Amino acid sequence: MILLVSVKFTAGSPESDHYCGLIQDYAKSHYPRTNFRQFVFVSIKHQQLFYIEEGKAKLVFSVSTAKKGFGFTYNSEQTPTGLHCIKGCIGNATPSGGVIDKNGFTGKKAEIVSEAISTGKDIITTRAYRLDGMENGKNKGGKVDSYSRDIMLHGTHEEGLIGKPASHGCIRMRNEDILMLEPLLKDGLPVLILHY
Repeated sequence: MILLVSVKFTAGSPESDHYCGLIQDYAKSHYPRTNFRQFVFVSIKHQQLFYIEEGKAKLVFSVSTAKKGFGFTYNSEQTPTGLHCIKGCIGNATPSGGVIDKNGFTGKKAEIVSEAISTGKDIITTRAYRLDGMENGKNKGGKVDSYSRDIMLHGTHEEGLIGKPASHGCIRMRNEDILMLEPLLKDGLPVLILHY
């Protein structure tokens, strides 16, 4: 599957449904033991996240993957590709823009930066969904383990950078977008990350 141009997709459009159908076919052929009736797909090329149900794009959001590209090793600050699943949420009931650390909501609220500038900080906000790699030796186990690397799908204070690579390895979302997606992000939900 090769896409020659980078475009921004919208939920429900014929273009996004065609694209998501191709992604679902890819997923089923490469991971035949996984149920892809509902799943999340992250496109590094398009800097977009798709919630796909029965091959259709139900929701589409702009995201930011790693500034340093895709990769798997510890301390690389790269986004790992391949099959993952949701494994836990940090910060349940945190208000939009609330700052999260490994213990949950800190009680602080971040200043949301809407300009396309880097603050030099990597503040996690609103929700943080941990991703568990499903491919031994690629994104699971040893120095390539996505869960041990704390790879997450989370809100960010740097909303102005959403839509281009800017993270330290995680997948960043706008705070209101991750809240919209929250009811669908159940433990075990497949999350497929590709550079397509």
